[in-house]
Amino acid sequence: MLGTKEHVIHGSGSAAYSGPNPLAFATSGSGTSFNMTDPTATTLKCRDSANNVTFSGTDDVWGNGVATNKETGCVDALYGAQQMKAMMSSWLGRNGMNGTGGWVPIRVGLNDINAYYDGTQIQIGHNQSNQWISSIDVVAHEFGHGVDDKTPGGISGGGTREFIGDALATATEYYDGQTSPYDSPDHTIGEEINLVGRGPIRDGSNPANAGDPACWTTSIPNAEVHAAAGPGDHWFYLLSRGGVSQCDGTSTTGIGEQAAIKVLYNAMLMKTSSSSYLKYRTWTLQAAKNPDSTCAQFNTVKTAWDAVNVPAQTGDPTCGGTTPPPTGGNILLNPGFESGAASWAGTTGLITTNTGRPARTGSYKAWFGGNGSTSTENLTQTVTIPSTATAANLSYWIRTDTAESGSTVYDTLKIRVIVGGVTSTLRTFSNVGTNSTYTQFSHSLLAHKGKAVTVKFLMNEDSSLQTSFVVDDTAVSVS
Repeated sequence: MLGTKEHVIHGSGSAAYSGPNPLAFATSGSGTSFNMTDPTATTLKCRDSANNVTFSGTDDVWGNGVATNKETGCVDALYGAQQMKAMMSSWLGRNGMNGTGGWVPIRVGLNDINAYYDGTQIQIGHNQSNQWISSIDVVAHEFGHGVDDKTPGGISGGGTREFIGDALATATEYYDGQTSPYDSPDHTIGEEINLVGRGPIRDGSNPANAGDPACWTTSIPNAEVHAAAGPGDHWFYLLSRGGVSQCDGTSTTGIGEQAAIKVLYNAMLMKTSSSSYLKYRTWTLQAAKNPDSTCAQFNTVKTAWDAVNVPAQTGDPTCGGTTPPPTGGNILLNPGFESGAASWAGTTGLITTNTGRPARTGSYKAWFGGNGSTSTENLTQTVTIPSTATAANLSYWIRTDTAESGSTVYDTLKIRVIVGGVTSTLRTFSNVGTNSTYTQFSHSLLAHKGKAVTVKFLMNEDSSLQTSFVVDDTAVSVS
């Protein structure tokens, strides 16, 4: 058979922060012409900020290990970004900074004691000793802002944006797993770059070590954004590592960085433009509940938020017992499929990150059909509409495309609900009148309040010519 195989060239670098040297990382080029561009994500590259030219060379050997050298700064920066890329793919199922493989370039050489992301680039400046500050946690923190920017609702608000970047940076360090004396995993940010001669910029184990508050108060949303990260950094530390709260002395047993960042990332996929610490409490509780029927993660997330004084909210979900489902929100579990098949039954293999059809948000979606052969596929989930509900609506986003032609219906996707054994079809999509732009549809379920309702997506495809029905961002919203 004919096929292609991806060849990744590994450059050899001398880094200032990561190690041991020589440090292997992915570059592009061949023969005597190489450049610092990721070969599998060509928008991820490292440039000299003085002229916006991507670093290039004849031998695929980069840097000299001295932190005042820009090319060395790019060795650290591109390595760190590639470790974040791998972490997100492996731990979160996310493809790149923007979720579809896209990044922005890194530019080393900013004449400022700072680093930043502005939507088009990552700029890396210097510390007080004029050393470029491209350690793995600084680079992953700035790209963390990019991930935040490219998830629903945009950059997180209410004082939360910097802790989001810190958490993604910390997860990258733990994924990479360097050993001392290199940039080994921890919950401090910027300890190696020593930005202003006082060690770490922030410290999740005890934010006061860097002059930041550990505990949430009503003044946090209006605090300086980096100081406002303190409660979130401490929450993420307690959730990951466990330990004693700096706020109330209570103890938390950690779930590890991989599980913790997955909870936070899935909460980011529920984010709206009015995000806050209070809302992140609710979203992370929902994210922890979705894949875990034992409620263990849910309870740890709750304990960690309580331990940094972020108060319970009326929209917080509950887990376990016979408590009725909450009102005022989405009662479907794993509604955007970002936890894979969790909480869904049926043909769960169609929940995928396959890039042949894009997700609307995040990385996962439910791709029905597309087989070009006789097939039947379905997904179901059962929820109970509260008896006190004044509104209840099933909604979903769908895009369709087909290889069929004409006005004859061959392939269908039916949106159904099953209540008390009675099946109702709310809408039928087919190969006729397809729409490759995601469009939202909604159906009232208020007539079923107080009852268990099974939501069912049912696809039937005939023996030839594919039709794809791709569903994402489902909801049963009640109030």
